[in-house]
Amino acid sequence: MPFKYTTILQLTTAPTIADAASAHIGGWSESHWRNDNPDPAGGAFLNLMQKRAILLPAQAAIVGYRVGSYTLTGNKIYPAGTSTGRIFLPGGTIDCDVPQMALQLNSGSNAANSSRIVLRGLPDDLVKNGEYAPFSGYKNALTQFITSLRTNDWGFIGRDLTQPAIRVLGIAGGVLITDGSNAILPGADWVRFNKVVDVNGKPVSGSFFVASSPSANHFVLTGLDNTIVAGPNGTVRRDIVARFNYSNITPGRVVVRKVGRPLEQYRGRRSKRRVA
Repeated sequence: MPFKYTTILQLTTAPTIADAASAHIGGWSESHWRNDNPDPAGGAFLNLMQKRAILLPAQAAIVGYRVGSYTLTGNKIYPAGTSTGRIFLPGGTIDCDVPQMALQLNSGSNAANSSRIVLRGLPDDLVKNGEYAPFSGYKNALTQFITSLRTNDWGFIGRDLTQPAIRVLGIAGGVLITDGSNAILPGADWVRFNKVVDVNGKPVSGSFFVASSPSANHFVLTGLDNTIVAGPNGTVRRDIVARFNYSNITPGRVVVRKVGRPLEQYRGRRSKRRVA
């Protein structure tokens, strides 16, 4: 059972001219996954939050965390409970003028999957001519954060791209014909197509349940009764969601990401106005 660890961060602006601008508070969250459930306020998660806080500007801080447990079944993610907690870890000493400025980290796994980690609240002094330009102290702190991600079983959730891609020979009457069965399990698997188009030139997209298998390379799929694919056309693979460990994390480029409302002010989605 994987666990999703979410760090809750907040940044408060400090206007220097009081009659020209007002202070604002913005918040965002960053999440990573583990296969176990250690104490959120201690051990690996606290270590990760402390290393993340050092990378924040002076106006920002980590103000809380959320831990959710999930069950992965096929291509579905089912929540199984969530706990929250408060913690205060202040940021560093460098100022930040643009809270939306962020550093994108390129990360992969030991499999074919990859993910992108985005660190919002990047201090302005670390950006020169639009690109990431760290000084040695910040570069070392980022290396320690990356090392904590790579060596403490942190990872991400994604579709398992190591599943073999099978050539599609055709689709008619809700029946998929493939070039070999490749262990697709009827009654248990979902499949997803890649670069498959029907006779009208429209892509066949989405995830489809494998209801049965009349023969070794024929599969009855739900939701494809009116789809016709003629001739060899693209590929299909089992649609499976899995957790992958981070590896080969490297700094990428400076990007802009939205910073939302502070978490303390969030009250849920407002219901629609009803006509009396």
